[in-house]
Amino acid sequence: MPRNRGPAPIVSVGVTQPGLVDVEQAADRAGGPRTLWPVAAPPDTTAARAESDRTQPSNAASIETGARAVGLAALAAGRSNRSSRSGPVRKPELRIDLRAASDRELLARACGAPLEPDRPAPNWSIEASDWFGRTPAELAHELGLTRSAAQRLAAALELARRALAFATPPPPQVRCARDAFELCRALFVGVHVEQFRVLNLDAKHRVKQNLVVSVGSLTASLVHPREVFRSAVRTNAAAVVCVHNHPSGDPEPSQEDLEVTRRLAAAGRTLGIALLDHVVVGRDEFVSLRERAPW
Repeated sequence: MPRNRGPAPIVSVGVTQPGLVDVEQAADRAGGPRTLWPVAAPPDTTAARAESDRTQPSNAASIETGARAVGLAALAAGRSNRSSRSGPVRKPELRIDLRAASDRELLARACGAPLEPDRPAPNWSIEASDWFGRTPAELAHELGLTRSAAQRLAAALELARRALAFATPPPPQVRCARDAFELCRALFVGVHVEQFRVLNLDAKHRVKQNLVVSVGSLTASLVHPREVFRSAVRTNAAAVVCVHNHPSGDPEPSQEDLEVTRRLAAAGRTLGIALLDHVVVGRDEFVSLRERAPW
């Protein structure tokens, strides 16, 4: 009877030559004949590869095309995820009536800041000060803006200043009461109540601002010195001229007009801002209180 050799041991098989599997050691250890098992050689794919290269794009081109497809798919998936998380993306509204916007709303849009109850500058208006002369640091401090918002606003103001320099004639110069009358007479047309205006002048008596500081009744306009000189202080005015109308058409000054003028002149001396004149405007004529009752 043949001897029972037991189970054949587990051996490692390695490839030593192309097309042949070396089992000599396995045969020796198992006690069997040494036999080399032929392995079919891989087919020659040179011709097939050449044919494929002629009919299909190169691997680099295929990889590039696949990468683009993967990138586009990822981009689409990202957009889809963003849309599902935060809803549809809103584009800025371009049809905005800026002429109807308030000064504070325009200010917020110019500096890119959200419009909040206390920011920017709850009581701010375009007539509040000489904003063309402000630095970003001053804008940030006075309006409660961030540094980047103040820089954007300063850039917008500088751009506006340069645009106005080409389209705006030099400011008028007020040298006498008639100059003030000619400057304001058209502004009083159709006004049926007393309106008190202040011309803030620089050192050469050029008009920096022409503001309405008080509106009264049919026969009276109550004005306080602080209302007259507030804007003058903010704009560093060197002098002011006050102008108000009489809706009746008669420019003859009242006793109240004389008393108000004396108080304004005294306040101007205290502040170092001269009151050059107070002009009362009628229908087509005017009266200079400096000539009528010098102070």
